[in-house]
Amino acid sequence: MKEITCSCVITMIIVLASFSNAFAQEQVGKPAFKEGDFWRYNVIERDFVGYSSAALRGAYEMTYLQGQVKVFMLNGDHKEEVAANPDSEIDQLLVLLGLSEKRHDLKFPLGPGKKWSYEYKHRPRGAQREQLRFVDINVSGVEQVTTTAGAFKAFKILKDERWAKGGRTGGGPWGRRSIYFYSPDIKSVVKSSMEAEGGARREIELIQFGSVR
Repeated sequence: MKEITCSCVITMIIVLASFSNAFAQEQVGKPAFKEGDFWRYNVIERDFVGYSSAALRGAYEMTYLQGQVKVFMLNGDHKEEVAANPDSEIDQLLVLLGLSEKRHDLKFPLGPGKKWSYEYKHRPRGAQREQLRFVDINVSGVEQVTTTAGAFKAFKILKDERWAKGGRTGGGPWGRRSIYFYSPDIKSVVKSSMEAEGGARREIELIQFGSVR
C-alpha cells in the first residue's frame, strides 16, 4: 500500500513538473478580449514627492466595451470614467493589458527568454519639454504569484527605463525598474512593482476580474 501511495505521489510530481516546464516554454499570442471583460486593480504609491496632482493611487476598473477598453476610478460603489491620455499616469493601467500606444511593455507573442527595446517620448505634467525615454524588456521566466484575486502562473517581465537630456546613458541619474507578472489566462498583468531612482515606488495588484456579459 505504501509503495502504491509513493508511486502516485511521484507520478503527480512528474505531471506537475511537466506542466510547469511546458508553460515555461510556451509562447502566448495576443489576447482576444471579449465584450464585458473587466479587471479591477489596487494601486499603492510611496514617496512620489511633488507628484500628488498626477498620482495614480487608488482602485480602478478597466472594462472592454464596444471594441475598446474604458478606465474607471472606483470609490466604494461609485465609479467614474477617466481619460487615458498617453502622457497621463492612467496610461500605466493600459500597459497592464498591452494596450498602451506609447509603452510597449507587452509584446506578443510572449514567452520566456524574449527581449526587446523601444524608445518613446513623454512629457511629465508641468514640464515644458518632452523627454526621450529608452526601455529594455526581458521576459525572465515563469513564477507562481498570488494576489487578492487568486493564484496565477505568470510570465515575469523585467523593464529598465531611463532618460536623460544628453542621450541614452548621460545627463544624470534618471531611471526606474519595473517588474510585471503577466497571466495569459487572465489576459492581464496581475501584479507589478516599480522603483525609481530617488525612491518613488508603485505597486499594482489585481483584486478582481470577470465578465459583465
